[in-house]
Amino acid sequence: MKRTILLLLLTATLFSACKKDNSTPVETNYILFKVDGAEKTVKTCQGVYFKSNSINFTRITVVGHTDNNEQIGLDVVNPVVGQSAGSSQAGLYSVVAGVDTTFYMSNNNNIITINSLTTDRVTGTFQFTGTNYAGKNPGSKNITEGTFGCKVIAN
Repeated sequence: MKRTILLLLLTATLFSACKKDNSTPVETNYILFKVDGAEKTVKTCQGVYFKSNSINFTRITVVGHTDNNEQIGLDVVNPVVGQSAGSSQAGLYSVVAGVDTTFYMSNNNNIITINSLTTDRVTGTFQFTGTNYAGKNPGSKNITEGTFGCKVIAN
C-alpha cells in the first residue's frame, strides 16, 4: 500500500513538473547551398528590402558569408512571392583569399524563388551557375540546392 501511494505521489509530481512551452520559437537566419556539390552554411545573413511607390519599383537583396571567407549574394528586382523570377535577378558567389577576391557572377541562368516576404523576414530557394570572367581563377561554379531565411531591413 505504501508503495502504491508513493508511486502515485511520484507520478503526480512528475506530471506537475512538466510545463508546456508556449514561447514563440526564435527564427534563425541562414543560407544553405552547395558549390559544385560541396555543402556550404551561412549562419548570419541579412535581407534588404527597398520599395519606391513613385516609380513602382521593389528590390530584395540577401547577403551572407560563411566561416571560410566565402560570400553569397542574391538580388531580385520586383519580386513576386511564389514565382521564380522578378523582372531581373542575379546571384553572386565569391571567395576571399588574402587580398584577392574571386567573383562568380550569374548570367541570366538564375532561379531565385521568394517563398515569403514580410517587412521583417524573407525566405526562399535558389540556384545558379556563376562565372568568373577575369582574375586568377577563370571558370564556373554551380551553386545548387540553395535555401535561405533571413531577417529583413526595410526602407
